[in-house]
Amino acid sequence: MNVIVRGSDSAALARARARVDAVTAELPLVDGFAATVDDARIGTLEGLGLHVSPDAVVSVPRDERDTGAGLDVSRGTLGIASLWEKGWRGQGVGIAVLDTGIAPHRDLRDRIVAFKDLVHDRARPYDEDGHGTHVAGIAAGDGAQSGGRNAGLAPAASVIGIKAFDEKGDTTVSRIIQGIQWAVDNREKYHIRVVNLSIGADATVSWKDDPIALAVERGWQSGLFMVTAAGNKGPKPSTVQSPGISPSSITVGNADTRGSVRRDDDRVFPTSGRGPTPVDALEKPDVCAPGTNVMSCDTNAGYVRMTGSSMAAPMVAGAAAVLLAARPDATPAQLKKALMDTAKPVRGETPATQGRGMIDPPAALAALPPPPGPG
Repeated sequence: MNVIVRGSDSAALARARARVDAVTAELPLVDGFAATVDDARIGTLEGLGLHVSPDAVVSVPRDERDTGAGLDVSRGTLGIASLWEKGWRGQGVGIAVLDTGIAPHRDLRDRIVAFKDLVHDRARPYDEDGHGTHVAGIAAGDGAQSGGRNAGLAPAASVIGIKAFDEKGDTTVSRIIQGIQWAVDNREKYHIRVVNLSIGADATVSWKDDPIALAVERGWQSGLFMVTAAGNKGPKPSTVQSPGISPSSITVGNADTRGSVRRDDDRVFPTSGRGPTPVDALEKPDVCAPGTNVMSCDTNAGYVRMTGSSMAAPMVAGAAAVLLAARPDATPAQLKKALMDTAKPVRGETPATQGRGMIDPPAALAALPPPPGPG
């Protein structure tokens, strides 16, 4: 079977390498490696005091709808235009999108500064599935193809594509970890400040034992603002998915604007992942953002509507890039606190569905520490 072996004892890890059939990936971010091993030898690896978990298949979460509004409605709900008017549009900030890839859509192609393909090792950006392109457009599309209507939240940000999912929208735990590792290793080279993870795997263990959640924690510790989707397993409680169970990441639920910029008619979409987290009972999600019937880039140079926490997460990623353009010295912890403290509760919803509520980027900017003075 395919497994991930982790541990802090380097000697035990070395002995484990000799007992597996083949090492398939090095995973230094989580102090381990991926391997294939005969089922009968799993116990011998665990007997070394190491943690062994399945290198399971993970799929991008989907909950598509075919009606809805353009991205201009979502932007209006979040009031992002007031920050654009002050000149803050995400410039100087790199947003890494770990997903199915990014197609060279007109709204994105001139700002894709790097593309790492962990599936087929191709050099040029592409996306056979479309999920990643849609997500990238929400975070950072400039709306050129639609006369600005479908511009994303941070239209001047740089985009870094990390293709970890194949044409079916599937990948493995180890490949996701490799993608986060790549973002950590290349954060300075490509000015990566924000990583968007619109992905979801069932959370069956504590975040401390979940390899993806651990990788997200390490990414956060390296200085990256890690944005995770709550998943689409609601409305039952404790349905937040991994890596949304990561304590540090900002976990985003899917809000329905009902096609208007008004906030008094908003709601949390029924399938949005609910808290608390399944094993650790952490309070998640942290916030919510528009994610229902969102129009964004497709792989055929046009636009398509999709629904899910996958769409809500890049709203927060894009908003974070705009805030970082205005306050480049802000830390991930400061950004998260500002976004949570200023979020506006969605009427009739509980913290288990919405976290603190719908993000309010202008209010979050006001809550951030002022930039340092001269000298």
